[in-house]
Amino acid sequence: MEREQKEEEGESSKRAINIGTMTSLDEILIHMPRLNKFTFSIVSQTVNKYIKIDLPSNDNIQSSFLDRGYNHVGSYADFNSTTNVARCHVYSLPYRFEIFINLNNFFTGGMFNKVRCVFMNDTSSFEHELFALVSQAFPYLEKLYVCNLQAQKNKQHSSTLIVFSHLVKLILSPAHVNYAEQFLFEENTRLPRLIELTIEYETLAIVTNNFTNDAARLNFGIGGCTFDRPLLGEFYSYENDFATHTSLKENGVIDRRCYRQESGAGATRNDG
Repeated sequence: MEREQKEEEGESSKRAINIGTMTSLDEILIHMPRLNKFTFSIVSQTVNKYIKIDLPSNDNIQSSFLDRGYNHVGSYADFNSTTNVARCHVYSLPYRFEIFINLNNFFTGGMFNKVRCVFMNDTSSFEHELFALVSQAFPYLEKLYVCNLQAQKNKQHSSTLIVFSHLVKLILSPAHVNYAEQFLFEENTRLPRLIELTIEYETLAIVTNNFTNDAARLNFGIGGCTFDRPLLGEFYSYENDFATHTSLKENGVIDRRCYRQESGAGATRNDG
């Protein structure tokens, strides 16, 4: 009986990834019979540990929407064979929302002029080319969240310089140190308007060689640096990193302000 139940659950999940997004859409629209236009961004995720999930292609996903009269649709889907998790993001075009979530390595690009905030996460590494694609697809991006613990496979970045002209807030957490190098070194990325960085203290220390790396020439001025977890010790134990090693200060990289978060509450010190 238990085996039959698991097989039944597996078949249901297998079917769900093929039509789950459309089923969810139909369940919404059935309650709005007078609706003339529907603008949407739908992210679905299917998890099943008993059976391999058949992931539909982008053409199959978009055909399902075309059959229902939605002629302008973007989509991408990915499958993690280790966790047996399948994800799918389908959205109407032109994209009308200010937030874009679940952006991963299967993102195919496009033009998203209204988007101001992007969340990136994946279990495979983000490479330089993907960030270049993101900078082009979201020209007015102001906030970027990068969540990826995998090291980059190609650290010899291409000659293409990435520019995020409007980015004011960058969150690298949890993230491999490679992504700090990707964004904080001017040879890789330019962030002319960035004023807030969230990063692990240890990661920033590594990238800057304990805040003494003049050669790094980090490429922007930060009004405040937020650490994503409580730091060990009191402020005096690391205040010297910000106060006495003046190379970062002189280069306009960081001022003597920092923020510490403890138990959901922030403690602030401002020596400026």
